[in-house]
Amino acid sequence: MKWEDVSERTPTPVGWSDTDWIKHIADQRKHEQEQPHPMSCLHINQGSLDAAADAYEAEYNKAHGVEEQREMAYRFAIQTAMRAGEIAWLEWRDVEMARRYLRTRGKTPAATREVPLSSEALEVLEQLDSVRDGQSVFGISAASLDALFRKAREKAGVEDLTFHDSRHEAITRLAKVFDVLELARIVGHRDLRMLLIYYNPSAEDLSGKLK
Repeated sequence: MKWEDVSERTPTPVGWSDTDWIKHIADQRKHEQEQPHPMSCLHINQGSLDAAADAYEAEYNKAHGVEEQREMAYRFAIQTAMRAGEIAWLEWRDVEMARRYLRTRGKTPAATREVPLSSEALEVLEQLDSVRDGQSVFGISAASLDALFRKAREKAGVEDLTFHDSRHEAITRLAKVFDVLELARIVGHRDLRMLLIYYNPSAEDLSGKLK
């Protein structure tokens, strides 16, 4: 399975508002909580993820006076499993688009790691590069990322969806592509036991890797 296969997007229903989308996300999450995912972690379907990204993008653009110039940090988080703070601190000097990876910035040397970039993540960066203004890639603080997401969420009357849910979803996807050691390196988990809830291949998946 190729990385891009995991990140295929579901077309957006015509006529849905950002409020419609976020309500849909909340309904999806409620349904999955009632029927737990076998990997014991939140896994929102692609349509719901696109819904959150679209609703979040509307609030981001409204706050910054930007129209179709920046892909949303939320969608980028879904592709990379990066935390809000890591996205906010990302600078262009940390991005190697030609080599398809970036370096995160953390409060300690141990928090720094290299993150591979999917085709969709690269598309986000290419669009941001075309309107580059300063060293910051997204030009927004972690607090603002959270506040803008909460604003979009509250507009839809949703209480329990967070920006950090994008990281859970991203790790779930990446676990379908990378083995647990590679996954730990990408997402920055030192304790492999924390990743085993995401990494749960079937016997059929494993046999498919044998020649």
